[in-house]
Amino acid sequence: MSETLKVEPDHLETAATKLRKLAEDNAQTSAYLKQWLDLPGSEGGLVLRGVIGVIQEALTKLQSNYERLGSVTNESSSEIAKAAKMYRSTDRSFAEALDRAYAKDGGR
Repeated sequence: MSETLKVEPDHLETAATKLRKLAEDNAQTSAYLKQWLDLPGSEGGLVLRGVIGVIQEALTKLQSNYERLGSVTNESSSEIAKAAKMYRSTDRSFAEALDRAYAKDGGR
């Protein structure tokens, strides 16, 4: 027995709003990372130069990862908001038929 998929557009909107906020907050991480991890390579003498290099490498990777995370989160927010709009505007019987078709196809 298959379960009926029930979508609440308001719940989708809530998720989209939270993802959008997360994407906005994520934008601040670059400045934070730069403030605390961007160290001048000329300081530290012989002992700390290697450590500073490792920290700089970590900074570069973190900035790249957070940039990608922000992009994916923002795009996800937009897509979920579009889905909510579609569910609000689509005839319920058509939406149920579409959901059944997706369920039969394995969600592809």
